[in-house]
Amino acid sequence: MVHARKPRERLIRERLIEEAGLKSAPLRHFKRPREVPFSRAERGQVTVWFGGLTLRHEELVQAGLEGLGYHVGVIPTPTKADFQAGKEFGNNGQCNPTYFTVGALVNHLARMRDEQGVLVEQILRDHVFVTAGACGPCRFGMYEAEYRLALRNSGFDGFRDLLFQQSGGLDQATGDASTSILPSSSRCSMRSSWATS
Repeated sequence: MVHARKPRERLIRERLIEEAGLKSAPLRHFKRPREVPFSRAERGQVTVWFGGLTLRHEELVQAGLEGLGYHVGVIPTPTKADFQAGKEFGNNGQCNPTYFTVGALVNHLARMRDEQGVLVEQILRDHVFVTAGACGPCRFGMYEAEYRLALRNSGFDGFRDLLFQQSGGLDQATGDASTSILPSSSRCSMRSSWATS
């Protein structure tokens, strides 16, 4: 008797859903976007952008990376307009620091495109953004995906947003004293190395 009721209940449910106009499309599961690596060969051609740190941290990171031969830029201190852009292009439910930082990045790239005349293709090829992140289900573990969503929604789909782990540090195992600050992977670790020589 119980088995006979299940198909009938399912049919009633399906009819009610269809009548209410709630018929859903087939499920499309999330697929991690293809990551474009940042290789050693690009060190002299690609500008590494970062922001959202304290002034002293930004100066330290900038001096260190420039000393290693990288082109480095600091995203300007976020403003209220950056916060609004972060809310416009990002997901609902992010924390305010994320709205400010992602909005500052989006607006910075838009200024490069609109005011400096840099083509979007050139921005995607010659610029990367580095930010902190972590593994795990908390929002801090999701920042990379949130940045990518906002970048896609604002017309910069494919812009490289690289994640460095707080626990990554220096990668001495390679024998070339490389610093690990690269695209995330399924292991939530940096894949590429930045040459120090």
